[in-house]
Amino acid sequence: MASKMMQEKHVADIESMPSINGDSGKEDHVTHKTNKDGIVLVPQPSDDPEDPLNWTPFRKHIALVALALDSLFVKYSNTMISPAALTLAKEFHVKNSTATYIGSAPTILAALAPLFWIPLSRRIGRRPVLLMGPLISMAGAIGVANSQSFAQALACRMVMGFGGPVGLAIAAAAISDMFFQHEKGSRMGFNSLLMVVAPYVGGVGGGSIQHNENLGWRWAMYITAITYAAEFVLQLFFVPETIYEREVAAKETPEEKRTLARRLGFRTPTNPTGESWAKTFARPYIMFVYPAVLLPSFWVSVAVMTEVANTAGFALNFGKASRYHFNEAQVGYVFFSGFIGAALGEIVGGPLCDLIAKRSLRKEEEWRPERLLKLTLSGLLTIVVSA
Repeated sequence: MASKMMQEKHVADIESMPSINGDSGKEDHVTHKTNKDGIVLVPQPSDDPEDPLNWTPFRKHIALVALALDSLFVKYSNTMISPAALTLAKEFHVKNSTATYIGSAPTILAALAPLFWIPLSRRIGRRPVLLMGPLISMAGAIGVANSQSFAQALACRMVMGFGGPVGLAIAAAAISDMFFQHEKGSRMGFNSLLMVVAPYVGGVGGGSIQHNENLGWRWAMYITAITYAAEFVLQLFFVPETIYEREVAAKETPEEKRTLARRLGFRTPTNPTGESWAKTFARPYIMFVYPAVLLPSFWVSVAVMTEVANTAGFALNFGKASRYHFNEAQVGYVFFSGFIGAALGEIVGGPLCDLIAKRSLRKEEEWRPERLLKLTLSGLLTIVVSA
């Protein structure tokens, strides 16, 4: 229970104990909250039950599932239509290679859109941004399904590429708001698991849908729109605002905090420093000067690039115009290989991150995220071998 996990324990002479706001320093003879196993909670939660860190396990994990599904849908919607690239080429009279852009081109916006969504969430809150994403993607999917030309279909796919990345950009931050340092690895791992297997799930499902004579590629997009509508409902009812400002919460009465409007409404974060909108939107770019940010970002971009290159090209490499002459469903089955590899990697990745974090906390060591870098060696090895 949450009450048991919030028990207090006296920890004397803890060196470099991270404070509530994430800073570290030496604190002697300070009472810190721990979980039932004696692990010091980082960050330290407040005494407010409405603090996301103090939510019940059920409330946290149902929000986690809704957020992870958002990460799933953005990537799976990219490949739902990919197996039908040759069908689109024939119907819209474009080259086969051009038709593959329907799956690959929106990735450009998926890479750039977070630079807009993340600062916006800092100013208006995570919840309204999380709700905007599925609505924009749903509208784009309906537009693709009703397109009468390849240009229209590609334009609507770009709209999906703009709205979909909300899940990729904000879900991880919202999950971080709810869980402690020693819990984040497995929870982030669950989110990452659905995110990395999503393109392969979309390929398998989309191929089967498009091979069905009664459905076809248009219904693949209608079904995508339906899933985004379902995601909107999940976000609306099960993912409250996770940005928690202690000074603001301290002024609210317990009765105000327990109201449904308080839990499901919008709470605009305060701006105590008076930061301008321009400075807020410039923050992501400033982070690129830090090698610890730039190099992992480059690593992830290379991994995603190989994923997009493979999945977008499956129709060309294995479809009816290739030596294999696969139909749409069979092209979709090719995605299973990526699903297996991605799932195996994510299943072990999260728990390993938690293991390293717990060991550091038990030894009362100053936490450094760089400790996790050694885990990247396994990914480096498998990527090279697969190539």
